[in-house]
Amino acid sequence: MSHLSSEQAEKHIKNLGKAQGLIDRDSHSYEGYNLLVATLQAMGQPMAEELQNVRTSMASILLLSEQQWIDWTEDENIPTDLIPVVYKESVKYFPSVTLWKRYAEYLVQRFDEGDIDHKAVLEELATGAYLTSYRIPNSHLVWNIYRDFIARGLEDPEKKDDSISQLKLLYQARLGVPHSTLSETFSDYSTFITTYDNANYETELVKANKIYSAALKTLEVRDTWEISIKENDSLENYAAYIQWELSQPKKYQESKLVMALYERVLEKYPTSFAAIWDDYILYMSLMGVSTTEVLDLLRRATRACPKSGDLWGHKIRLLQILRDSPEDIDYVKESVDNIGFFKKPENYKEWKKVEIPWLHFLRRHFTDSSDEKRLEEFVLEAEVAFTRAISQGKDDTDFELEKFLISEWTLLEDKDQARTIWNRVSKYHGDLAEFWIQWAHWEKAHGDYQGVVDVFTKALTRNNIDWVERVLQEFTDYENAHGTFYSIQQALALCRGRLKYYQAQRQTVYDDSNKRAYEEFEPVEVIESRPLKTQKMDVDQPTELTVNIESTVSTTTPINNAPKPRDREHNTVIVSNIDNISKEDLQKFFAECGEILEITINNGIATIEFKTDEGRLAALTKHLKHINGTQITVHSGQSTTLWVTNFPPSETEASLRKLFSDFGSVLSIRFPSLKFNTHRRFCYVQFASAEEALQAQQALHGKSLTSSSDQKSFDLVVKISDPSQKKERTGAVYEDRELFVKGIDFEKVTEAKLRELFEPFGPIERIKLPLSKTNERKGRLHDGYSFIVVKDAEAASRAVTALNGMEFEKRTIHVSIAAKNTNKPISKVVAAGNDDTPADSESIKARTVEVSNLADTINDTQVSDLFAKYGTVKRVVLRPEAGTASVEFTQVQDAGKAALALDGHELGGQALRVVSRGETKSSTMFVPRTAMRRAPLRKRRI
Repeated sequence: MSHLSSEQAEKHIKNLGKAQGLIDRDSHSYEGYNLLVATLQAMGQPMAEELQNVRTSMASILLLSEQQWIDWTEDENIPTDLIPVVYKESVKYFPSVTLWKRYAEYLVQRFDEGDIDHKAVLEELATGAYLTSYRIPNSHLVWNIYRDFIARGLEDPEKKDDSISQLKLLYQARLGVPHSTLSETFSDYSTFITTYDNANYETELVKANKIYSAALKTLEVRDTWEISIKENDSLENYAAYIQWELSQPKKYQESKLVMALYERVLEKYPTSFAAIWDDYILYMSLMGVSTTEVLDLLRRATRACPKSGDLWGHKIRLLQILRDSPEDIDYVKESVDNIGFFKKPENYKEWKKVEIPWLHFLRRHFTDSSDEKRLEEFVLEAEVAFTRAISQGKDDTDFELEKFLISEWTLLEDKDQARTIWNRVSKYHGDLAEFWIQWAHWEKAHGDYQGVVDVFTKALTRNNIDWVERVLQEFTDYENAHGTFYSIQQALALCRGRLKYYQAQRQTVYDDSNKRAYEEFEPVEVIESRPLKTQKMDVDQPTELTVNIESTVSTTTPINNAPKPRDREHNTVIVSNIDNISKEDLQKFFAECGEILEITINNGIATIEFKTDEGRLAALTKHLKHINGTQITVHSGQSTTLWVTNFPPSETEASLRKLFSDFGSVLSIRFPSLKFNTHRRFCYVQFASAEEALQAQQALHGKSLTSSSDQKSFDLVVKISDPSQKKERTGAVYEDRELFVKGIDFEKVTEAKLRELFEPFGPIERIKLPLSKTNERKGRLHDGYSFIVVKDAEAASRAVTALNGMEFEKRTIHVSIAAKNTNKPISKVVAAGNDDTPADSESIKARTVEVSNLADTINDTQVSDLFAKYGTVKRVVLRPEAGTASVEFTQVQDAGKAALALDGHELGGQALRVVSRGETKSSTMFVPRTAMRRAPLRKRRI
């Protein structure tokens, strides 16, 4: 290290010590090994041999990245005889196209230098071309090298015929594989046949074209996905692509393309997500891939994500299937024991995933071979595992490890040991009804009548079982089937007494909580509850209250004492199997759980929304209970609702329901009110399960929909709804970056002049100079005012200070920060142009129909589409705050037809009232909208 300064040497020595410490604590520490490699590299030639040893050691237990393999092969100090070994290992554990291409080029170079024979090169190139062949974007980079190497034989008269035959087969196989240069491959093959087998050109090309066409069709179906990945190779895009592949009918599924997709995503995220490896492994198992191939993948996976219990567990199970060498499984367990992560109490659940298959191996090995040594290992390991479960697994309500140990001891015919575990687990899981029922079922299978009764009797000594009714029901059912008249009577008496105790206990808790709530809010007296006249109210937003609070200061003060906004997405449960159960039954049954805000029933499934999350949690304990003799299922409504936006304005509830129903049972679709913002275009779609919602989200997010009214394309946005992630409004006007400029000379000032004036204060994003048709006809440049968006609020403020009131082109301009829109929401749609001159008011009135009782969730495009069935719609003016709209046709007779046909037509769940404007009579009488809804309107067919 003579070339290093003392300060550098001291720093490197310190880093070496730190790295070694990390590795000593955790043999699979990426951080430790990366620091060690980086430090040895910086120390240079004197540490070259040690660097090779460290890299070799690291590669034997951890997955090196693509760049780390490249750095290793390019290391100027790497021994010559180690280079081919490193290349071969690189493509074994990181089989990317990039590394295979480098390896292929290296092999060809060594062949040209006479260091390796033709057959060895050909075999390796064939392997690389095969393993990367389905990587659609770049597999040709390896395949072309393979083809060109075979094509060298065309220059040798002795090898020419064999080479032609080989290349024919190679091309034909390649034409059947979808890849980005498929057309070029076909063209190359055509040239090849012309040159070397022209006599059979037509026959060969017809055969090749059939193969090519099928592959091209497969490729074209995936073009959209490939473009999407090319633009954004995010994990979400890859996941959606894979999900799409898996959702295809089996006859169209291409398992090799799916596996290639997994390989591509693992090239991008090799060590970040164990779940990707886990999904890939399970997919290969489902596809019937050989156990040996899956194990090869697992060797890569456990190097990439050594802290994943799932992956190590897969490895132990698959090694048992092969039954090659028990020592391999011992080595896996030893590797896991050396990983510090699994020893930490907080990682108990990950450790458990490895421990269970390991214990299973020990017991099975003893059972199959009568190896007493394995039995001794099992006994010791089982004790260690159970001790850890008692100390660290008390929060594991599945008590999976404990149940597994019970089943293993049962198979070893040691029921006393199994029963001992049941008893010890009851001390920390005895509050779970499911625990007692499973214990009782075990006693039924492996014990006797008295043993079952003892379990139920012991359970009923507990005062905190989460679902005591189920335990009582199981007990009485068992006694009715197996007990005597006396024992049945005793059991009924015991159960009745315990049920009364639990009911009294719940009532006390309920009364106490009500009392606390009353005491907390008793001082508040509501004097008035009304919306302020100037306040804009959104859907589900609370009203401001004026209250009188008795305090040391006697005054009436307006405060916002409203409750929290509703949180449907988090406070809802979904109840199934309710065919013979009414809404009233559900209301009564779930009342004790908490305040219920709403119950809806659709498609035989109920959605129950509670006021608080505590109510939802309490409702989940009702899972598998009975109502009117029917057993219901209850699960959380979280993650079952999608937030959907950017769909065409013409989409209706019916069309969206049809779109989303392909992925499961749609319980409801909710649209927002347009009363205070006519441009809102989103909705909430609720499914019966989170799985269905996720499948729909992955399949439909980004899907292109075409508007039926103007054929515009919209890319659908679909996300799992989470109100807690709601963001404040953003945009120039909300960030005070938009300027309003008035007093502009509409004859001289152009956009360029405005840009020149405002640009010194900061970058300009856009300038808008509105131009009405009236001013356009007068030859003016604009309407005399402008909106200018600058980069930030500071720039906007500087512009206002400097330019407001100044003279510009001989006129005084006024510059201010643009105000948020406070106008009443009136939306207009001009469907047939508006380039005519102002028409006679009576003519417009004759062509116009007035629509009332219009749901405030219906937008102007939907109104226009509905009325366009009866003639050309010129203009729609929507007034959602009043529930009305005006629809102007180009022809008077069309307005009459529409009024006759659509009066009483149902839209958005409300019957429309439609009359020609010419028929309406002036009236000052106020008719509430609610009364309009109740009016017995006659529905007409259209």
